[in-house]
Amino acid sequence: MTKGLSLDGWMVSGALRASWGAGSGPGSAAGALDDLFDAAEAARDDRERAFSLARDVAAAIPRPAQGRTLRYLETLATLGAADVTVARIVEPHVDAAMILAECPDEVDLAAIGATHASTWGVFAAEGPGEPLRAIPDAGGWTLRGTKPWCSLAGELSHALVTARVGSEADAARGLFAVALRQEGVHAHPESWVARGFPTIPSGPTDFDGVRAVPVGQPGWYLERAGFEWGGIGVAACWFGGAVGVARRVVAAAQKRGDDIGYLHAGRVAASVSAAGSALASAARAIDAAADVAAPTTRGVPSATDPAGAVAALPAGRRAFVIDAAAAAAPPAARVTSVVEAATDSAEAPAPAAREREAAAALDATERALLAQVTRSVVRRECEAILAEAASALGPAPLALDERYAARVADLELYLRQDHGARDELRAGRLLTGGAA
Repeated sequence: MTKGLSLDGWMVSGALRASWGAGSGPGSAAGALDDLFDAAEAARDDRERAFSLARDVAAAIPRPAQGRTLRYLETLATLGAADVTVARIVEPHVDAAMILAECPDEVDLAAIGATHASTWGVFAAEGPGEPLRAIPDAGGWTLRGTKPWCSLAGELSHALVTARVGSEADAARGLFAVALRQEGVHAHPESWVARGFPTIPSGPTDFDGVRAVPVGQPGWYLERAGFEWGGIGVAACWFGGAVGVARRVVAAAQKRGDDIGYLHAGRVAASVSAAGSALASAARAIDAAADVAAPTTRGVPSATDPAGAVAALPAGRRAFVIDAAAAAAPPAARVTSVVEAATDSAEAPAPAAREREAAAALDATERALLAQVTRSVVRRECEAILAEAASALGPAPLALDERYAARVADLELYLRQDHGARDELRAGRLLTGGAA
């Protein structure tokens, strides 16, 4: 069984069956994803190692819509398969890097003290009551108010935060970069009582006249193409977490050797196949319709580019590897780059230039529909896997296996980032042109 999750020409048996699939040995792309899996496992219960892994992954992961969206999703799925909590820590840092790289305007990260050692979150959720507001003054911008759902605000160094620009009730939402370790920022981890992600408090955070710098123009954050692609990235994390559950069902069926076990295994295999196929299909659609303009190199500061660069990765450079020269370093610190996977026979070449020219760019509605349908499919299949596992495995692993119980609790809460029937309703409206 390959530990990492490859979605390119993949077979569900390779993800779930306890045998090595073709091309999963050292040097292959699947083998490289296995290395990433091991690094994520090593970061379990080690917050600093998880933060280090987040920085390394963000510096190396391919950006969506540049011909390598599949590897972007495979990377996030592999993290979820290794440990859902680690994926939940890494994904927002990666998302922040992608947002900053996509921003058409220069972002003054130096003004908020961001460096290659910074750790990033993205706080974009809205809640009832008075929203967080960004107020202009002679010195720039300040944030004032309370923001809900701020994961790890008490531990991260920086965040991208949405706020209403101005005091008007219908003010546009802008995006701002802010240092979290400054006077006026007060997180409330004590409000977090969840059984899922108990070590990732995501309560509200108060901002009392806190200095921040704008990221793009008001409205840009929600209008950009990457907003939708980032949502699919979260679904890839869900998928990886569910594959970890499905693997337990298949292992139990192999041990039992009876028809009931085989029935459960077949059902989770169908769900894994459906969710993985939805992600792979979305990746192909994103790349086929992508703009071929040269990518920007802005992003969060990294150890190799203190000014903040997300490397424009050449075609074919898609697989995470462990740097042998840094073997003495902690595993999370060794995930350093992406290199050409010459032995990856399943690797499909990027679409030819003529195919890209012929592909119609996705408009905002089409992007939103693609992302929403993909997320809904993945969420439903992940829920089906959790339900099937509960029936197949009974109470014992939930009561007696700490790692499995944590995975289930984490995944159940993580899936609530999708709004279920409300999001499916949104997809129907997008599809039919109904009222938003």
